[in-house]
Amino acid sequence: MQRAYNAICGQVNPLIELPSWEIAAPELEAAHAHRERWRPNKVKVLLLAESHVATTPQEAAHDLNYEQYAQLAPLALPHAFVRLVYCLGYGERTLAPGVSKNPGTWQFWKIFYACVNQVIDNTDFAPILISGQANPAQRLANKIAVLEQMRERGIWLLDASLPAIYKPRAPRPIPQQVEAILEASWQHWTQAQVAAAQPCKVIIIGRGVSTVVAPYLYQFQIPHQVLRQPNSYRNHGGIPLNYWQSFFEFCQA
Repeated sequence: MQRAYNAICGQVNPLIELPSWEIAAPELEAAHAHRERWRPNKVKVLLLAESHVATTPQEAAHDLNYEQYAQLAPLALPHAFVRLVYCLGYGERTLAPGVSKNPGTWQFWKIFYACVNQVIDNTDFAPILISGQANPAQRLANKIAVLEQMRERGIWLLDASLPAIYKPRAPRPIPQQVEAILEASWQHWTQAQVAAAQPCKVIIIGRGVSTVVAPYLYQFQIPHQVLRQPNSYRNHGGIPLNYWQSFFEFCQA
């Protein structure tokens, strides 16, 4: 991973300057550990998203407080915090009380839920959302159930970018910078990860990811579908119900 990261940094510089390996290593290693914890024995459907969110070394050093919840203690979950959907502490403040500005990623939890549940109405997401299930112990149990179903059905999420592309409360990179990071990541890291996973099919989440990755998936003859980033609906009246339903339909097909 270190070799791949350094190669990516060298390729995208000077268009964008990424943190050194010494700074990025805690978050990248934490993201990898959380993702691998829920990797299926056989990946049938690969969700290929853009990037986790940048996490400082100080944040990654927080030891997630699983012991307060009986259902989490025996699961051998990674303890480092990282701003990635697979990290249960991301968005769950009782697990990471020392991390400020920790809103989580409810959009991707909805994607996870929709992959293993046929969503009929937006209220169906209530069990995994703070707004729908106020009891953190029950909400975490519901999230674990979703992750276990995904693993059993061979559904796994991988980020197309090895480095974090976005930083909390920072300006968004310009599209050329994002594309450069995605292209370099594919060449030095992600392509090998996809090849090792040998998915039967892929859902690409985001047009930007698709622009870089889809041509390679055609070469590998891997069936794939492209769905928009959920955030892209922000100025379009909200996320339509059929967006969530598309995940279930593709995963079940």
